Amino acid sequence: MITDKDKIVALIDGDVIAYRAAAVCEEGDADEVIQTVKNFIRRWATDIDASKSIVFVSEGDNFRHDIYPEYKQNRIGKDKPRFASSTKEWMLDNYTQVLSDPRLEADDRLSMYATEDHGLDEVRVIITTDKDMRQVPAYVYNPDYSVLIDRYTQDECMQMLFYQWVCGDRVDGYYGIDNFGVEKYRKWVHRVLDERGDGRISSKDVLELYKDKGYDEKYCLQQLFCATIKHNKLPEVLKPLEINGFDQEQEFYTPIGETRFWRGVKAKV
Repeated sequence: MITDKDKIVALIDGDVIAYRAAAVCEEGDADEVIQTVKNFIRRWATDIDASKSIVFVSEGDNFRHDIYPEYKQNRIGKDKPRFASSTKEWMLDNYTQVLSDPRLEADDRLSMYATEDHGLDEVRVIITTDKDMRQVPAYVYNPDYSVLIDRYTQDECMQMLFYQWVCGDRVDGYYGIDNFGVEKYRKWVHRVLDERGDGRISSKDVLELYKDKGYDEKYCLQQLFCATIKHNKLPEVLKPLEINGFDQEQEFYTPIGETRFWRGVKAKV
């Protein structure tokens, strides 16, 4: 629990801000976009009473593109705000990138920074509108949905990861199992629960589901790697950035989703 005595550090998703600032200033000029970026950062940090802000910006293609070339290819050719790319470049030049690694997206880097055992007298809070952060066991503030800081448990985060592994994310251009949404996923989860009887789903259950639906192992693992947000609390088997580093014999699990999880995926996914 965060108290008024805690030093709060805002970990800000710069990719979201770059796009939004460019969209707001579509009819303006570059100077207006930069000022809007600064205003967004200031406003979001103020919302949570942060004493410091760190901005994370993606630096181009990342490990997901190497594993699954179709990743985010659905966005190519679609109109985007004319200052979107140049704004990201400006942000990279003007905001020091903590844990900078071009193989990682901003989501991964801020999640790793939020979950590291830093031992410092501070509370790190992710600020983003991206639903993927429901995979990260950390404090998260979504300015689009709440005036309060939320915190996701390890169990909730694994529930979200398994859901996105099976159902995919059309916004990010990986599609999981065709025609699988919340209701089909729920039915499958409870069918496995009835069979296993231990209240959880395993990685091998998902691999078998993909096989039953006619997909090969490679595609299944590509969807897993596209879905997984990297952070320090992941099971070790999920930390590699290459499929050949994944050991299928190391099972990992998720508990069955509770009410809060189902409500969240219905509203935001």
